[in-house]
Parts: sequence; C-alpha cells; structure tokens
Amino acid sequence: MLRETTLTDATLKETLLVDADLTEADLEYAAMIRTDLRGADLTGAHFYGSVHDNCRIDH
Repeated sequence: MLRETTLTDATLKETLLVDADLTEADLEYAAMIRTDLRGADLTGAHFYGSVHDNCRIDH
C-alpha cells in the first residue's frame, strides 16, 4: 500500500494508524517513525509510504 498524505505534527500518529490492519510490529514501527520525526516542521510536508515501506518526508 502506497499513499500520499499531507501531515501536520499533530496528526502524524493518527495518519499512520488509521485505516490499516496493523500488527504489533507495525505499531512499533509507526512509533519509531513518530519518534524520529518529533520536532520536525511537518507543516505542508507530504508523507510517502506505508508501515511496510521505507518512508520519507518531502517538502
């Protein structure tokens, strides 16, 4: 599953978790991504990927 979603810091976790059938490992991976991005300015950023793919933030 590959999708593009406009994110703000406040909605990052919800965007990663909503509308997906996640396993425990997926939840841990999503938490790791959120930790890595904490403090980043995500206003107007685009998220590419899924919990199963490499992820990046493009401005």
